[in-house]
Amino acid sequence: FQLGVVRRLEALVQEALGEGDPAVTEAVCVCLWNACLPLLQHKLCKRVRKPLLTLTRALEHTDSLLLDIRCWAQAELFSLENQVGRLESAASHLHKALALDSNCERLQWNLHLLNLRCSSINEKQMHGRTEDMAALLIMQAKDGSRGVSVMNYRHLLVQAGVTLAPEVFQSVLDAHHRIAEAGAQDEDFSLLAAKVQKHVECVKSIEDHLTTLNQCCDHKERVRLWASLVKASHQLEVFDVCIAACRFCLLYDDRRWKIT
Repeated sequence: FQLGVVRRLEALVQEALGEGDPAVTEAVCVCLWNACLPLLQHKLCKRVRKPLLTLTRALEHTDSLLLDIRCWAQAELFSLENQVGRLESAASHLHKALALDSNCERLQWNLHLLNLRCSSINEKQMHGRTEDMAALLIMQAKDGSRGVSVMNYRHLLVQAGVTLAPEVFQSVLDAHHRIAEAGAQDEDFSLLAAKVQKHVECVKSIEDHLTTLNQCCDHKERVRLWASLVKASHQLEVFDVCIAACRFCLLYDDRRWKIT
């Protein structure tokens, strides 16, 4: 039903452009954007690529002042093109979005990741920065997930976590596996309790993770990478990595940043 609404509104945008009325074109574009919003989900967003292109071109043609919608739509198109590996087109949409909102941290972060991805393809090697290596591993897992076994891209996701937290991530992951295995087996209560205690100790070991990082470390970049790992592992249904990465994300929930 929602796709039908989107298609009808897309046709109306074309008609409004033909009429040459900027106000009507803007009004229909707003309706089209609102209709597309529920479809901007992981498994549905590919279906709104063409309507979003129609919307952005219409607003650009009329030199619309609806800058927020124009920026958001370009950002969504960047995400769609980036997901399928059309990097040149993705870069074009991202630069258009940045031209509309040059101060958006999320867009600047996406530009950094895109440049990193392009440079890694050209240079055929991993970058030296820990954060860059983790970002590349996450992107490689998402790129390589199509048509390959879970173990292949799971390894990349685990490596991304280990890169960000070399001393701790693997132990937290192992603790999760031990407690899951213990719950599935019929064991003596004392042995089960010992495994639970070991799990608690492993999980608590991450509490000191932030204090071990270099003082010059960019914590905003780090939490974005942990969040990216959470999102990627959840989308790829590698839930043990997702749970472990979530624990590291929560470390930053300590009121260090003010929400404005």
